[in-house]
Amino acid sequence: MLFGSTDPAEYFFPPKSINSTITVCDENLDGSYEVNLLNFTGQMVDLPSPNNVFTFYLTQQDAQNNVNPIANPSNFTANPFPAKIWVRVQNIPGCQDIATVSFVLGNKLTLQNGGPFQLAACDTGNNGTENVDLTQFQNQIYSGSNATFTYYPSLADLNAGTNVIANPSSYTYTQGVSPATVYVKVSASGSCPNGVEIKLSLKNTPVFDIPTLYFCPEGTLDYKVKIEGFTITSYTWTNPAGQVISTTDTITGIKVLGTYTLTVTASNGCSYTDTFEVKYYEVPVIENLEFNGSNATVHATGTKPMLYSIDGINWQSSNMFYNLPTGITTFYVKYTGSDCIVKQQGVVLDIKNAITPNGDGMNDHWIVKNLQVFGNRLSTVKIFDRYQALIFEQKSNTEFYWDGTIKGRAIPTSSYWYVITLPDGRTFTGWILVKNNN
Repeated sequence: MLFGSTDPAEYFFPPKSINSTITVCDENLDGSYEVNLLNFTGQMVDLPSPNNVFTFYLTQQDAQNNVNPIANPSNFTANPFPAKIWVRVQNIPGCQDIATVSFVLGNKLTLQNGGPFQLAACDTGNNGTENVDLTQFQNQIYSGSNATFTYYPSLADLNAGTNVIANPSSYTYTQGVSPATVYVKVSASGSCPNGVEIKLSLKNTPVFDIPTLYFCPEGTLDYKVKIEGFTITSYTWTNPAGQVISTTDTITGIKVLGTYTLTVTASNGCSYTDTFEVKYYEVPVIENLEFNGSNATVHATGTKPMLYSIDGINWQSSNMFYNLPTGITTFYVKYTGSDCIVKQQGVVLDIKNAITPNGDGMNDHWIVKNLQVFGNRLSTVKIFDRYQALIFEQKSNTEFYWDGTIKGRAIPTSSYWYVITLPDGRTFTGWILVKNNN
């Protein structure tokens, strides 16, 4: 039968409804199934038309009588969920058909691990707040293709689809304030959504601070770290070159200045790295030693009161020392109250004034020792005869040695004059009696 309007060119065929089947899911994971019936109207009629009006009913009788239609077909839910309902398709009044809509309850997505997952993050600042990566469990939950993970701060938000966590890879969690459980909705085509829980907590980090460490310039540094309130399971110390120098709580024998690091890991798995400096204590600077015969004055500069010594045991506030023995003397300087000592060697020359180069092994040579106190700097000696003729010259940083000859030839018994010049500016002049058998 054809039905028409007042326009003879417009005709309507009665709609032919088709029995259909819909797979329904618990989309919001609230324990109830829901479905937008209007999304499936294309499979409920043989010929789609914009004039078709779809009305849904819980019973066939209501559909036939066109009473008690389902009020919200775009979000149909019921508890218990019916096995089928009826649809009435109408294009113009009096032109309608009725069919069944059967429901199949869909299977939830099968997860590799349904949790719950424990995310115990290290609180790097021990302030109760930390940015955590909620997405780190995704491959454990479901590693299939085209999966979607949506994170919610509460189950109520998941059920309502509200307050989605916008940046789950950097979620700010505050212990005692933020929810301790995050709810994850996992969706993939071909299955109904499933959900997992992530339990959040914070662990204290073994935070510590090593101050700048000092040691004496001629010494070494030993240091032991103590970290209260944690059981430390590993230590890694590195020197300024990045080399590991210790894996215990102690470093010893440190001589190199610079920036060091210590990384520790506690038994709770949290690690912390501290960077610290190693420096010398400030010490006096010995500028020079001034000798006057067997007396010496130590000239040193510094920012604090200084003490002086020639044995490193007995100290005095005066920088002057008298009647020093011939040979090498070590002069020590330190700040009052400090254990850091600087030192410098000086020498009072032992200059003999007679030799008997007769080959008897006794007093055959003129020797002036201990010139090594000047390091690589050279001392000079010149020896002249009575006519001021130069008969011997030597430069040395160890000792002067003269056999009382001129290039191996014996010289007459007489007095000879020497001039010694030291690197510290001192000059010594005097005579040597050379007594030969002749």
